[in-house]
Amino acid sequence: MKLTSKERNFLRKKASSIETTIRIGKNGLDTTQLENISQLINKNEIVKVKVLNNSENEASFELASNIEKYTNSILVGIIGHIMIFFKKKVNEKNEKGPITKEFYDFRNGRK
Repeated sequence: MKLTSKERNFLRKKASSIETTIRIGKNGLDTTQLENISQLINKNEIVKVKVLNNSENEASFELASNIEKYTNSILVGIIGHIMIFFKKKVNEKNEKGPITKEFYDFRNGRK
């Protein structure tokens, strides 16, 4: 799913009130962190990942691409050392999560 700039801005606004929950440190990105990111994004729909200054990695599109592939999410944006990811949440009964519902309302012109 490709996001328009308005959709990205909408999701950035939603992410602004969320605390950064995952931090990538000097050991870099490993499978444990990828699993944590995957669990959080499935639960919360939006996740912020911060790359610490002492990390060998930078908040880059290459690192974000690895996270996107592992979690099946969408990169909303990179702001400094923080990456924001979104994954729409739909349960077995086809009910959408709260942010996903707002996102689809926004996308379809309902506010």
